[in-house]
Amino acid sequence: MVRLLPKGVKREELLLAVLRMFNRLGREEVSLVELLEAVKNLQRSYKQLRYDFWDRFIYSPKLANDLSKLEPFYVKRIVYRHDAYLPKTYFALTILGQGRGEVIVNKLDDELKNKLKESVIQAVKSYDETWKLWRRPSY
Repeated sequence: MVRLLPKGVKREELLLAVLRMFNRLGREEVSLVELLEAVKNLQRSYKQLRYDFWDRFIYSPKLANDLSKLEPFYVKRIVYRHDAYLPKTYFALTILGQGRGEVIVNKLDDELKNKLKESVIQAVKSYDETWKLWRRPSY
């Protein structure tokens, strides 16, 4: 089991570390589905987050609430609307969010950093596989 959060780091600030890990892996804009999947994967081995996920639809009201707390300064929401597609919601770190996320990642111990990186990589893979199935064929 992974230890507790470092001193001075709140639960919602760990979301900044998750988004920063996406940035380190080359994803500037992270879809809501990827973010939810990464947090769900992380929570399997790190129970302290205490996010409740719905069974049939991957969503967590507490996580959405924590994102809204971070949104004005650290995180920006981007919504792309495509013709005949559902709108896709993405999140990106602002300049302040990148700095704060880096500080939080540096405060984490190595075991939690590895769990965080593994969960982000798994989320990216599952998202890419999902969109391979759902993409419209190009003619």
